[in-house]
Amino acid sequence: MDIEPRRRTHSHIDLAPIVDVIFILLLFFILSSKLTVDPAITVELPYADTAEAHEPEAAIVSLTKDNIVVFKGQEMTPDALAAILVSELNSLHTAEPIVIRADKNAYVGFMIEVMDKLRAVGCSNFAFVTWPAERASEN
Repeated sequence: MDIEPRRRTHSHIDLAPIVDVIFILLLFFILSSKLTVDPAITVELPYADTAEAHEPEAAIVSLTKDNIVVFKGQEMTPDALAAILVSELNSLHTAEPIVIRADKNAYVGFMIEVMDKLRAVGCSNFAFVTWPAERASEN
């Protein structure tokens, strides 16, 4: 008796198209997400009742509680900041403000000194970054 053994048919899922679809989805989400880099310095922002949400502007200046000015990841003096802003910004009289991220424990005198140096070179529009007041109750 000649019995031929049954040949099993192996069914398998071709993974190449699945990997292609996953790669395309991953690429889509990476390219469509808005990536923002937080500055390396830590600034404890104050809270304000009238805070409004705005998109980050081109010129963001951070002031720490230790009287350090940070612009684009570099520590500098207020005079050096004024010189850099003059050379980098095409028109200092635009509607977009210079955004100041000041620590809530920063000295007011130091903030005034920085703003005075910037006003001396033609920057007159400033905005301060704060947290909304309702977030103060969460912390």
